[in-house]
Amino acid sequence: MSKTFAKQIFYGILYLTILALLAWGFYLIALKSPPTCSDGVQNGNETGVDCGGLCVACEIKKLKPLSLSPATLFGFDRVYSVGAELRNPNMSFGAEDFSYEVNFYDEAGKILKTIKNKSFVYAGETKDIIEVGIKITEGIPVKGEIKIDAPGIIWEKTQDFFQPKITLNKVNFINEKTQVSLSGSLKNSNNFVVSRIILSAFLVDKLGVKVGVSKTELKNLDPFIVENFKISFLVDKTLAGVVDSKATAASLSVEVLK
Repeated sequence: MSKTFAKQIFYGILYLTILALLAWGFYLIALKSPPTCSDGVQNGNETGVDCGGLCVACEIKKLKPLSLSPATLFGFDRVYSVGAELRNPNMSFGAEDFSYEVNFYDEAGKILKTIKNKSFVYAGETKDIIEVGIKITEGIPVKGEIKIDAPGIIWEKTQDFFQPKITLNKVNFINEKTQVSLSGSLKNSNNFVVSRIILSAFLVDKLGVKVGVSKTELKNLDPFIVENFKISFLVDKTLAGVVDSKATAASLSVEVLK
């Protein structure tokens, strides 16, 4: 092999290498997609696959999703309510804030009305998500559905998001002709203001079937203050006679937000 030919091969390889490097640089700069939090690859400043750095914390990404039971629909005189059981299986994180929507469907699957709201759930807690007193004048709802905005959940560690202590006093049951109610009082047993207290209960008949639901809300309860509450259910005369007072009172639940 002559020196001239060898030199040509050397410069040819060098030229191709430079072209390859330039092409690779162009690809990295202009064509390759920048790192994202959903590309399935640990890149950028991530500390795990699509988590850490500028992405969601890896310990939050590994959390189990909140679960909802099928919603139960209740109706009386064109006023409808819906309830579903919510469970947070995570013992170290609570959902301090999340959005949800409630859809009411007719028999053909058409959405008659949508209600949007916010709620919260503590670590390891099981609670009910309830919307009550929704007036629907067009169409007849046959199904209710509750959907949580999972990507929008704000998670907090248990030590930073814990349930304040509320003392619930004796609950009274009143059964009138067209209205059933639970009343009582509760005390803020904390040395700080409790911003929100939601009391809800199911109307239960003597066969153990939930036939109604209602709730009430108290706000900004000062430290060590006692506050009265009342939860009312509208019922027809026939239903009022089959209500189980003990089961209804036992269904009372209290949600407390600092």
